[in-house]
Amino acid sequence: MSETLTTLKNTLCQRQGKTFLYKTREHKISNFRIEEDKVYISTNIDLIVLDYSEAERIIRSEFLPVDAIEVIAVGESLTLKKLKESNIISTLQDNIEKLKTNSGFINQAKAINSTVNTMLNIVKTEIQFKKTGK
Repeated sequence: MSETLTTLKNTLCQRQGKTFLYKTREHKISNFRIEEDKVYISTNIDLIVLDYSEAERIIRSEFLPVDAIEVIAVGESLTLKKLKESNIISTLQDNIEKLKTNSGFINQAKAINSTVNTMLNIVKTEIQFKKTGK
């Protein structure tokens, strides 16, 4: 048995029965099979097929243990920290009050809403980026 095959088999054995985030979905590895050119990983939700030559690298870099994700979730993204430090919440509350008293403010409020949604989407993307370990 080659060293590469032994390493790959050991890696998969260590991960068997554990849950990992792979391509934004949580997979619990139930079984695996290694063939000459492919590696088959059976999970609770899918059969993952990897090229043998790339399998070890992909498993080590893209199969993120769920407990590591919880650590990431505890930390803050840089964008989220900037949002918290800004006065965005008080600005939004002021805008809600303006809308209650002045219907002419609607177009400006729509523009503000669009900007806030963009900012939140940036935070979501940043968090997702961190979760995938890229």
